[in-house]
Amino acid sequence: WPKPPTFSWSNRLWLTWTLTRETSWLGVPLKIEDDIIGSMAVVNYNIPGVYSKKDIRLMEFVSEQVATAIERKRNEESLRQSRLEFSHLFQYSPEALVYVDQSGYILDINFRFSELFGFTKEELLGKNIDQGFIHPAEMQEHAKKMTKMAANKPIKFESIRKKKDGSLFPALISASPLWFDENTRRIVCLYQDISNQKKIEETIRNNEEKFASLFRSNPLAAVYHDTKGIILDINPKFTELFGYTLNEIEGKNIDDINFYPHNKIDEGSSLTKKAQYSGLIKYETNRRKKDGTIIPVHISTSQVKINDELQGIIALYQDITEQKQNEKLNQVLYHISRAANSQIGLTELYSIIHRELNHVIDAKNFYIALLDTKSEQLNFVYAFDEKETNFSSEYLTYKNTLTGYLLKKGTSLILNYHDICDLIYKGDVKNPGEMTEDICWLSVPLKIKDKIIGSMTVQNYYNPESYKEKDIKLMEIVSD
Repeated sequence: WPKPPTFSWSNRLWLTWTLTRETSWLGVPLKIEDDIIGSMAVVNYNIPGVYSKKDIRLMEFVSEQVATAIERKRNEESLRQSRLEFSHLFQYSPEALVYVDQSGYILDINFRFSELFGFTKEELLGKNIDQGFIHPAEMQEHAKKMTKMAANKPIKFESIRKKKDGSLFPALISASPLWFDENTRRIVCLYQDISNQKKIEETIRNNEEKFASLFRSNPLAAVYHDTKGIILDINPKFTELFGYTLNEIEGKNIDDINFYPHNKIDEGSSLTKKAQYSGLIKYETNRRKKDGTIIPVHISTSQVKINDELQGIIALYQDITEQKQNEKLNQVLYHISRAANSQIGLTELYSIIHRELNHVIDAKNFYIALLDTKSEQLNFVYAFDEKETNFSSEYLTYKNTLTGYLLKKGTSLILNYHDICDLIYKGDVKNPGEMTEDICWLSVPLKIKDKIIGSMTVQNYYNPESYKEKDIKLMEIVSD
């Protein structure tokens, strides 16, 4: 007999055994219904023909039990992970959140809710949110009505809410239903304290005759025009936000300074006219800067009267870019949490995370890698890269890689081409992967409590300024 052969699997993992003349091998597939998920085998090196058809039937019977047990454990782990991800997304949201059942009984609150209202979780769990502890007495019936509406469709409204110490504040409230099945619903409610915005509006209404000093020092961009729309004055914040100086636009009609995006020209002209007949207008829309940049704004207009005679209009513009980004982020977190609590598999969940992340950050090139500390390898459970189209998701060693450097540091990183070259020069990185001179690489660690279990990464090959510090915060929120 020649030297027994050596059998191997893949170029990284080896399985070696010796073949003898007396070898008997019996293997059966592990199946869940018609899907093969693996195999189970026994081998005897000393007795040829030791296994019979009876043994095959026995192994097949046992394999059914083993496959069922494996599938159950997988499902339990998937459910546990989904619940953990939802909990992190919920607890670390930048806005105050409360999670209630369809009847309004509180199931959970996040840290920001406790901070805003002053209640601890232990004080509220199991209580009905409409009992009055966060509502003024005159608002209770309205609150109950809104809870019923929120159990069926998303709602958004302004109201007054009460803190634990009895103080009242204006709130912007958003609520959306979560459907688990036809009979089981949950509601996620978001509360934003809009006290500052309301104070500004109240100040304008109560101090119209003293508007000059208020106008100049107003923290919002302000323009003052006559009843025909001719610009009389702007404040420094207006110049800072939109780029126009008073010399450039004084005496011109606000409808004629290229202030409106193309699709908002008719809307802008209509608002100019409407402001002459309405005491207070509040509106969200888009406006154009001098350099052509389009930004979302919240507009508040009020009439300036002297002796009850209309003199002109003051319009305040608040840049709500960050607010819109937060709303979009909250929507992304909501979609991810809803997917995490559904019956989909991990592969589809990773795909949804990628798709949703693309709404708030450049995630064209994206991967999730999980760490195996025993083998010092990474499992790329999800990867999408425009350059590395043949990228293998097999286990890869993380030593001397950018991901390995991130895991070693334990903190989020933004790196450009020069940063990566510097790491290579210092010997911290030897295998950076695909690179261009304009690359921008952003990665954050995935953590369970204080333990790093992997990383989540985005990168852009063509814009070295693709990611900023704010994108790190965003990625860290999603990674949690």
